[in-house]
Amino acid sequence: MSGLSGEPLSNIFTDLSPDALADIQAALASMLAELREIPHPLSDMEPHISVIASKAASIHETKPYRVVFTHADLNLRNILVKNGKISGIVDWTCAGWFPEYWELTKAIHVHPRLKKWAKFWMGVLPGYEEELEVERLLWGVV
Repeated sequence: MSGLSGEPLSNIFTDLSPDALADIQAALASMLAELREIPHPLSDMEPHISVIASKAASIHETKPYRVVFTHADLNLRNILVKNGKISGIVDWTCAGWFPEYWELTKAIHVHPRLKKWAKFWMGVLPGYEEELEVERLLWGVV
């Protein structure tokens, strides 16, 4: 981390203007789109996995998810910003191959009560509202 310029997003997140936050959100979405295109090294691995998504285990619906390369710990401390731009992403120790929704749900899980953070992530990786709701039930945070 000492080799990268910038400061953790946690230092400035609540003070960012909506436009600055939107710029960082768009940049992060673009970076994650690139990361998700890294081909899985095991060519014989099934490209989709199935998970059961349900609100209270009363309605079950199986959905296919791509398995994608994921940082898996994108919290406010691990995203560095300089001059309103992302200057680095640090702490790749949790990175690996996970279901496509995991980046979003894990990031929100780290700061479960910070509504602005959840809204930020819903703009970075939209379309996983149901998965987030199920994860929140599992965490005991509603």
